[in-house]
Amino acid sequence: MNAQIGKIVKEILDRVNKDDFLEFTETQCEELEEIDESGESIDPLLKIFEDYPNTDFGMPGPLVHFLERFYRKGYEEKLINSINRKPTSHTLWMLNRIINDVEGKIKDDLISVLSDVLRRDDIDNETRNAANEFIGLHT
Repeated sequence: MNAQIGKIVKEILDRVNKDDFLEFTETQCEELEEIDESGESIDPLLKIFEDYPNTDFGMPGPLVHFLERFYRKGYEEKLINSINRKPTSHTLWMLNRIINDVEGKIKDDLISVLSDVLRRDDIDNETRNAANEFIGLHT
């Protein structure tokens, strides 16, 4: 990974759960926008969502706004991979934002990702409730 991108991601990670997290993250995402044209930071940023499922990332928050710059450029696949590794209520909410924008087989496939989450026994109630809620919206 580009050293500058790695430094910014580490700074975001070091600030998780601090009082100024959202404000700080907004500034860091502005910096990432200037240097990350290829989406190099997508996976490490999604890992933060996985590792800190109870953090207030905003609704949607600066990280989601930044990540969505890569919508239809690989972001969706990386988000699904993250959900398959460790779903969180926030990453499911991010997936729901994509589901709201697609139709047909793609939409059905993404709803299946939500259904797969419900078959897991390693998720917390908040994540399970989010999956149920989003499935209910689309079925």
